[in-house]
Amino acid sequence: MPRSLRPETQVLVSALQVLSVARSLRDVQRIVRRAARELMGADGATIVLRDGADCVYADEDAISPLWKGRRFPMTACISGWVMLNRTPAAIKDIYSDARIPADAYRPTFVKSLAMVPIREAAPIGAIGIYWARQHQASAPELELLGALAESTSVAMERVRWDRAGSKAERGRAPERGGATAHRCRNLYAFIRHRLGNEVSDREIARMWGMSWRSFVNLKEGKRRVPRVEELEALADRIGVDVMVILVVARGEPATTVHHWLLSGDDVVRSELVARLRLSATTAPLAPLQSRLERIPGAVFTTDLKGRIEDFTSRLLSILGARIRAIKGARLADFVSTDSAATLLQLQAHALKHREAGPEDLLLENGTLVAASVSRVDDPDGRPIGFQCLAQPVTASDGRRRDRRSVTSRD
Repeated sequence: MPRSLRPETQVLVSALQVLSVARSLRDVQRIVRRAARELMGADGATIVLRDGADCVYADEDAISPLWKGRRFPMTACISGWVMLNRTPAAIKDIYSDARIPADAYRPTFVKSLAMVPIREAAPIGAIGIYWARQHQASAPELELLGALAESTSVAMERVRWDRAGSKAERGRAPERGGATAHRCRNLYAFIRHRLGNEVSDREIARMWGMSWRSFVNLKEGKRRVPRVEELEALADRIGVDVMVILVVARGEPATTVHHWLLSGDDVVRSELVARLRLSATTAPLAPLQSRLERIPGAVFTTDLKGRIEDFTSRLLSILGARIRAIKGARLADFVSTDSAATLLQLQAHALKHREAGPEDLLLENGTLVAASVSRVDDPDGRPIGFQCLAQPVTASDGRRRDRRSVTSRD
């Protein structure tokens, strides 16, 4: 049975769980402001967002008004300082610290504060915590607040991505600028490179087994990237390895890939595989299944909300569940309460640094796994999900393995 969590850890876990389903920036701010104040036992909390050279105090939860709605230069406030320096600040006596604009604080209750950047690698905001009495925030307190801040960045990025996806589905996204439109046009360009101009578009559609309307939409960038089964069929029809098609479908320039193939270089195959891995593709894993199944662990992908998308059969035995129960389910639903915070930290770290782990996760079925997470980007470099590896941990593994923490590698 999972052991009881400390109260502050329970606050963090609860906040992370609610953040995972937040649908708007306003929801994220509301969740974080309350959780931050409760987590630190403070008298106030603010959410500060970066806007060019300014800090905007977007939201707050406090015993009396602070600065909600006000804007300050980045160089004239402590929130700007932590963003510019990408490091937390803990100040026991605000009036003895030169970084504090004293005039802005005198009308408030604030005597002490702590401030951490949201997304430390490239800050997009900050979380401020305030006390009406003098208090020196400890290292463990700053670590907890930092974990909340990193998870806040994940939630904000997911909301932004969801909003962009919804606009695209409603046809309001700029057609030429969309990542999906680019990938479809890129795929069409590659087909043309391979087949030349002797074969008409209608012949290609017929050969591929695709309706004419769907093919035209592909050519014009007005449909989704073809499913993996369609890509496999295309690879067979135009005589290239399916790995090549996957690389092109992920956005690798069609002309570049075509030139690689024409070169006849022996390293082409390994280069294409390397490009596929570097792009951290979220394409379904079916074409790679035979290779992936030989890995001693489960390989799977999730979206930014942690919903499982594609996976190898090993995941079935590790989770002790059937395909229908796994596909589309949230990974967090299979993880014990003890490990929920660790899972969110892995995702937050991967979002910042591309990779995180391995870290131990205790599953609800009692299985202990070593989990590693890699960030998945679209062709424009925007995060769209995670690729994961989970390996069961035996007693001997536990004794041998170097148990490094996520935060130790920041």
